[in-house]
Amino acid sequence: MTWWIFALLSGVGLACRNIFFKASTNQIDAAFSAAILSITMAVVAISFFLYQRFLEHEPVISNVNLKGIGFSMLAGCGVAAANIFLGYAYKTGGMASVAGPLQNGFAISLTLLIGMTLLGEDVKPMQLLGIATAMAGIFMIIRG
Repeated sequence: MTWWIFALLSGVGLACRNIFFKASTNQIDAAFSAAILSITMAVVAISFFLYQRFLEHEPVISNVNLKGIGFSMLAGCGVAAANIFLGYAYKTGGMASVAGPLQNGFAISLTLLIGMTLLGEDVKPMQLLGIATAMAGIFMIIRG
């Protein structure tokens, strides 16, 4: 499979997160919901990791790189913060159909900026046009 298929499948996962997370914050405390979400994410990710290692007949721990582990931990902190704040956005009246796209649209902008400036990634003009179009669509959703 190509990278963009995985990116689209990731979008399906985020859409499920948005809908079910919104539903959960209507039932329980937003921070507790974020904690349950994080625990479930850890169980699923660890299970997939172990399953993948089993299929490839590789040791569970190999090629330990502390810098990579640190970056993964920082990413985890970012996702935890995103889930906590999204939970409170839902709890305080945000609709999944608006809060989720707003979160993702802002994440697109920041990821683009950081990818270009700090990671030295090259973004082609057509890709920039697509991102601008997506951002305009998100703005229209919010202004609705």
